[in-house]
Amino acid sequence: METINTLSKQKYLGLPPLEQERYAGNVIKSILHLTQYGVTVSDITTNTPFTRPTVIKHLERLISCREGYKIKRGNVSVYYPNGKSVYPEKQIRIEIGGKRLFKATLLENNYGNFIFIEEEGGEGITGGGFMVKREEFPLFKELVDRISKQV
Repeated sequence: METINTLSKQKYLGLPPLEQERYAGNVIKSILHLTQYGVTVSDITTNTPFTRPTVIKHLERLISCREGYKIKRGNVSVYYPNGKSVYPEKQIRIEIGGKRLFKATLLENNYGNFIFIEEEGGEGITGGGFMVKREEFPLFKELVDRISKQV
C-alpha cells in the first residue's frame, strides 16, 4: 500500500468529531484511489490512526457512491477504486421530469469496460447507479425494452 502522511492518533483524536469524520473520509478516499491493485481494511488500519469500524464505514460509503467496489476473497474483502471514465467528454446526461438527472459514461477498471449509469442529484449527490459490461449492454437494452412493453 502506498503511504499517505496522516495525523498521529493523538492529533486525530484531538479533532472535534465532525472534523474527525471528514478527515477520515478524505484520507480513506485518497488511499483507495491510490491503490489500483486493491486495499484491505487491515492495510488501512495498520497505516492510519483509524479504527476498523471507521475504515469499514468509509469504504462502504465509497462503494455506495460507486467510487469503489469490493471483492471477497475467502474471509477478506479487497477494496478497489472504481476506475476512470474512459471518455469523460462523451458522458451523456438526461433530465427526467425536470427534477431527476441521469448520466451514463464508459468506465474502465481492472475487470474491463462498463457502461455506468447513475442518478445524480444536486451538488453531485448520487441517487444510485449500476454498471453493465460494455459487450453485454445490447442485451441489457433488450431487457429494458421488454420491461417497458409490459408496463
